[in-house]
Amino acid sequence: MLGKLLKQEFKATYKNFVSLYIALFLILFVSLGLNKTGIDAEFLNVILMLSFVAVAAAICVVILIVIISRFDKSLYGQEGYLTFTLPVTESSIVLTKLITSFVWILLSGMAFLLCAYIVLLYLGEINWSDFNEFMQMIRQMIQSSTISQILMVIAAIIEGILFLYFLITFTNLSFINRFRIPIGIVLYALINTVVTRLKIFAVDKLANAASYLTFANIELVLSLIFIVLFFTVTVYLMKKHLIVR
Repeated sequence: MLGKLLKQEFKATYKNFVSLYIALFLILFVSLGLNKTGIDAEFLNVILMLSFVAVAAAICVVILIVIISRFDKSLYGQEGYLTFTLPVTESSIVLTKLITSFVWILLSGMAFLLCAYIVLLYLGEINWSDFNEFMQMIRQMIQSSTISQILMVIAAIIEGILFLYFLITFTNLSFINRFRIPIGIVLYALINTVVTRLKIFAVDKLANAASYLTFANIELVLSLIFIVLFFTVTVYLMKKHLIVR
């Protein structure tokens, strides 16, 4: 059943991201095409770099919007009535949303790297024959990182997604009928501050108490703890105190 849920979730979200990727590459190629118009090269480089920044910003914003809106509308909007009649557990629903969001984040990261390669190619920093060297550089960056560092990044992404799911679920509780968005923003700021301070405190104390523990190891363990916490609380609230608008 999880496979069917994943298939349905990808079908419901792929249009947003495919449209984004098409738009992003169109922006870049239009910027590159301006090179043939006789416009000053330095000015074109500025335009291209601004386009690249816009690409990066657009990827982040769209990912955030899709993660929030899809989770909110499909569970707590009109679609929620259908979703919660399916013969699946709340844990499976949250897990499906989590996997889908994580995959799209990874694909968006790959799209960002491809855009970076195109920009470097245009600026003359590399050429087409350097593509293998570019990929080798990426592989070396990954290989130079420890397993703990890679897992730390993955765990941080998952933690961030589940944190958003928790906030969305909390603001849809039955006793919160008004000011859902302001309450969500305030909760995000408060909880994020508390979690950040707790992590800084724990890293400082544990690193001093046990020198063999690296920052990545400690951060990974802390992220795993908050992953379990956000996931468990979100599922519990969905089971016990949920209101579908």
